[in-house]
Amino acid sequence: MSIFSQQGCPIQVGFNSGLVWAEAPSNIALIKYMGQRSQVDKLPANPSLSLTLPAHRARVELEPSDHWSWAPLKSWGCYQLLTESQQIRFMDHARWMMMHLGINEQYCIRSATNFAPMCGLASSAASFAALTAAIVGWVESVHHRVFNDLNEVASLSRRGSGSSCRSFLGPWVHWSDDQIEAVEGPECHHQCIVVSDQPKAVSSSQAHQQVLSSPMFKGRAVRAIDCYTALQQAFKVNDWRLGYELVWQEFWDMHTLFHTAQPCFQYMTIDTLSVLNRIQAHWFKTGDGPWVTLDAGANVHCLYRPDQSVLQSEFFHHFSKHFQVI
Repeated sequence: MSIFSQQGCPIQVGFNSGLVWAEAPSNIALIKYMGQRSQVDKLPANPSLSLTLPAHRARVELEPSDHWSWAPLKSWGCYQLLTESQQIRFMDHARWMMMHLGINEQYCIRSATNFAPMCGLASSAASFAALTAAIVGWVESVHHRVFNDLNEVASLSRRGSGSSCRSFLGPWVHWSDDQIEAVEGPECHHQCIVVSDQPKAVSSSQAHQQVLSSPMFKGRAVRAIDCYTALQQAFKVNDWRLGYELVWQEFWDMHTLFHTAQPCFQYMTIDTLSVLNRIQAHWFKTGDGPWVTLDAGANVHCLYRPDQSVLQSEFFHHFSKHFQVI
């Protein structure tokens, strides 16, 4: 039985005509991972909490070859033409994994997502999770290697993209140090308001390093842990408003690190603030609304309860007049 057959694992792996394929979901963090204790192992400076997004997936296909190469998977989803540096990073992770597993083989790697790139849905996390899963699936099937610990596999993926380790469980995932675990949380429906589809001037990898220069970084880990503890309590007592306040506080905490770093940088735009103000006004008026968060980017993520489907539709129609909403 494959390691990915474990309950709660949203990864899919299969074989077709001599190649292996894997699909992995994206995820969105409510308690943010920002800052690293180890650049090599991508160990986080603080614990994080994320929601797995099974509707937004990456697919990777591996085919044995006489040399390493990458190509877009044009037959599936929205293929993205990776830059040369992105291709190198992707193939370097595959090479490292094969060396780590003691296997001397080379592959053609093809990848795509079922969502457009640059839309704020962490295509890197989903793609590295899918790449890792495809390699592990190949090694399981062809080399009859047994993997018993999903944390071990997630840790392999983490070397390529830190937040990719959270895509190996769901729906709610707690990541601390080198461990991931599924935790209890409310059922939520995700919506992303894409105010910008432009490449980020400061990559997430760069942000992890630059935030260390912020005077606000001292105490960040304690604040994140306190927020996580409070959010877990809000989950237990079904306090939706408290959850909203904590999630709002948390993304502003992270973006304040960006704004106070040396040199400072920012992801929010005028459009970001306009969307945030509109959602906040709804909360002030009605006492209810979606949870709202931002990653290291300009786009706004909303989480709705199942009984907020009408509101979700209303916000979709309102914001889609000006932005892509997915």
